[in-house]
Amino acid sequence: MEQGLRRALAAAYRLLARSDRSEHELRGALEKRETPPDIIDAAVEYLRERRLVDDRKFAHARAQALVRHKKVGPRYVRDALKKKGVEEGLIQDAVTETFSDPLRERNEIRALIEKKSKTMKKDIPPQRRKKKLFDFLLRRGFSYDAVMKALNARENVE
Repeated sequence: MEQGLRRALAAAYRLLARSDRSEHELRGALEKRETPPDIIDAAVEYLRERRLVDDRKFAHARAQALVRHKKVGPRYVRDALKKKGVEEGLIQDAVTETFSDPLRERNEIRALIEKKSKTMKKDIPPQRRKKKLFDFLLRRGFSYDAVMKALNARENVE
C-alpha cells in the first residue's frame, strides 16, 4: 500500500472514530486535506469494501437519531440527510422506515404541542397560540396535514 493511501486511510479512520460519516462527508474531509482525487477514490473504496462507509446504514442511523433526540419530522430528516450528501433513494428509504409507524409522527407532534404550550404565555389569544404552534411544528419538519390534524384535535378537546 502506497504512502498517500496510508495517510488518507489514517485520516479517514480518525474521522470515522468520532462519528459515522456519509461518503460525501468523508470525501469532502479528505479533499480539505488536499488528498489527490485518485487516492480519495481508492481510500473510500477500501473503506466501503470493509463496510466502514455505508451510506444506507448512515442514513437510517442518522434519521433515527434526529427523531429520537431532536424530535423532528420527515421533512427535517430529509433535508438533514440531503445536506450530508446522501443520495435521494437512500433518503427516501430512511425516512419511510423511520416513520413507518403512522402513530409516530402524530405522537411526536402531540408531545411537542404539550411541551411548547407549557412555555407559552398564558395571555396569548387562542388563534395566535395556534399560529405559533403551527409555525413551530412546520419548522420542525412535520407535514402541514399532520400539524393541522393535531392542532384541530387539540382545539376540539379544550
